[in-house]
Amino acid sequence: MRRLSRSSQLAVVAASQAVRQAGLSDDGVDRRNAAVPISSSSGGYIASDHFFRDYYLHGWRGPLVIPTSMNTAPSSNVSIRFGLGGLLINVDGACAAAAHSIGGAARSSPRSSAKGRLPIAIT
Repeated sequence: MRRLSRSSQLAVVAASQAVRQAGLSDDGVDRRNAAVPISSSSGGYIASDHFFRDYYLHGWRGPLVIPTSMNTAPSSNVSIRFGLGGLLINVDGACAAAAHSIGGAARSSPRSSAKGRLPIAIT
């Protein structure tokens, strides 16, 4: 967790709480189809500042600059942490990003009439 951006750390902790509260932590859950629609307007981009500083000051290139700063880092890290193999979505909608993710997950739920339903969505 130390090498993750702050946004990824928060996403993993929040997802851990959601998984525990929903009772999904047991092995009876098919994680291959579990989706991860998480909103992140800037992802871990702020965490890349020291990588750029080191590059401009010393010419060092950090190997973690891309995985740390990519916009999909929070949803990717949640997917990796829980071994989820379903749809990975990052919604970048500024102030409405959370509403987009929650709405997308609700429309994809088994109770929805939409096609392509997902059995589980951690958002």
